[in-house]
Amino acid sequence: MPLNSLLELVETLRERIDEHGASLRQNEMRTRYALIDPLLQGLSWDTSNPSEVMIEDGSGDGRADYLLFNNNRPVMIIEAKRLGLGVTDGRQQAVNYAMDSVRRARYFTVTDGNQWEIYDTHQPAINMMIVSFALREDRPSEVCLKVLSLWRPGVGANIVSAGRTPLFGLEYMQNQLVTERVEEAVVETPAQVVSGPSQPEAVSQVQPAISEPPALASQKSEIVVGDWIPLPEFDSPTGTKPNEIQFPDDSRAKVIRGSWAQLMEDVVRWLYENELLNESNWNFTISVDSYLVSDTPVHPSGKEFSTQKRKIDPIPLFVETRSNTKQKVEYIVKLLHHVGQDPSQFKVRLSL
Repeated sequence: MPLNSLLELVETLRERIDEHGASLRQNEMRTRYALIDPLLQGLSWDTSNPSEVMIEDGSGDGRADYLLFNNNRPVMIIEAKRLGLGVTDGRQQAVNYAMDSVRRARYFTVTDGNQWEIYDTHQPAINMMIVSFALREDRPSEVCLKVLSLWRPGVGANIVSAGRTPLFGLEYMQNQLVTERVEEAVVETPAQVVSGPSQPEAVSQVQPAISEPPALASQKSEIVVGDWIPLPEFDSPTGTKPNEIQFPDDSRAKVIRGSWAQLMEDVVRWLYENELLNESNWNFTISVDSYLVSDTPVHPSGKEFSTQKRKIDPIPLFVETRSNTKQKVEYIVKLLHHVGQDPSQFKVRLSL
């Protein structure tokens, strides 16, 4: 799928959530018809062809909402919920469907049409989730890259991961997509876009916003040490560490010893102290049987947290910090979405 078409699809679905959200929240089938099916179709899945997509599959244990095939082989289960219901309740159900003795699908996805989580059953439990995004809350350019993990040729080839950010960055990609649309409009209706000279000259006068990528030296979006960087935009540069975090109320916390684990604790503490994290939502999972935050240092699987010293004093919570830097940031972003916060309002300053 061309990137401009994918971006248009994502924007259409975002608008659909805004315009028809109240109706879609009432009914799972409406959510599937309006949000999930169009996204699958845009990623080359023919939802009307049972040899590619089986709806309400009852071949194994339980009835799966979607079973995706490649060469007659089950490759992915999708568990669907109505818009607004979230994905927490569907994780265990989906993994059971994917791993039963009949289907044995490697991948499973849980979605309410807005929130999407994609898992690989061949990975350890704590790393089983490989992609997550929120269609409405995340930036459209980021969503475009992440939804590529559901692209049919990739799933069939067992290559399920977010698309790579172009070397020249997401902002360039967005500008280039806008440029393509402008160029298409000029070619189709030049008289409406440019007046004056004859059509060939008029078209030649319209310059794209960015005609070519910048020089290689400036193509990569750089993170500058000392700048405030929104958490969702963080991409770990080698040799850097967090020095300070700024919260939406403009309060700040120094990150002791440049530890990302400490930053995770600081975020959880701030959420708790601002009554955004409480008994109703603090047992937050990052995979089927693993917590990120809990009031006890024991995962749903019965396994203890990697280290119990991650007790977040003085509040009654623990945080699981066994993950790499990129995962720590992704998990915190997911937690912020979980409690209804905008992750871009949480900013980190780096040091060497």
